Amino acid sequence: MKKIAIGLQKGGTGKTTTTLCLGRGLVERKRRVLLIDLDPQANLTTAAGIDAVTLDGPSIYDCLTNSETALSQAIFETDYGFDVVPATIALSLAEKHLLTAMNRDRKLYRKLAEMEKQSRQDTRLAYDYVLIDCPPSLGILTVNALAAADYALVPLQAQQFAAYGLNYFLDTMNEVRSEFNEQLSLLGVVLTMYNARTKMSQDVATEMREALGERVFETIVRTATILAEVATRGPVQVYAPRSEAAVEYNKLAEEVIKRVEKA
Repeated sequence: MKKIAIGLQKGGTGKTTTTLCLGRGLVERKRRVLLIDLDPQANLTTAAGIDAVTLDGPSIYDCLTNSETALSQAIFETDYGFDVVPATIALSLAEKHLLTAMNRDRKLYRKLAEMEKQSRQDTRLAYDYVLIDCPPSLGILTVNALAAADYALVPLQAQQFAAYGLNYFLDTMNEVRSEFNEQLSLLGVVLTMYNARTKMSQDVATEMREALGERVFETIVRTATILAEVATRGPVQVYAPRSEAAVEYNKLAEEVIKRVEKA
């Protein structure tokens, strides 16, 4: 079970879209995939076809704040081939709740470890990939994701201000690696919302490749109005399978498989 935290503290860089579409791309390549929504906005939950308001069952909030709630109890099947541990607005209270909790930064790690043990008896819990959609902050929820993950994947909007925030995220990664999770590594940075007609996108792409080299994925996700529909229609590969965006996210899935499974 390979666990990938998808994050950056800046909002609007394509984290949720990347989590959903990468998840679908992995499913189409015969991998079993679980998505975990760790963002109180619950956009991934909604996009996956789950009503975050009328949710009938435990959410990730219950898993993080109640020692008796197993992660396996909060798994929902979807129509897209992957399963989801949903979020609700209650997750916005999690940081306050966890402030005084023991081992507050490793709650998700423990829940995932328990599920891996369960999977030895229950193959329905044996996932190849767990993708964790992080909130746009560097708070306790993101730290939990990084402490539980084997890898971090960063969707980086091809704009200057987004690039500035990358260093802060990488610094947080380094702190988590030294304090909680020495196995954590950067799987890669994927450039999103790239517009080849603008000098800014070209410059950011060049700067990132010069600074990070092969850690920047070859795949670039270009600006596409069709991706705005992910929020209500699910992964782009489902409703627009021949679109450029679908092709790009499928290529990203192939790159992820190559990096993870040959590591």
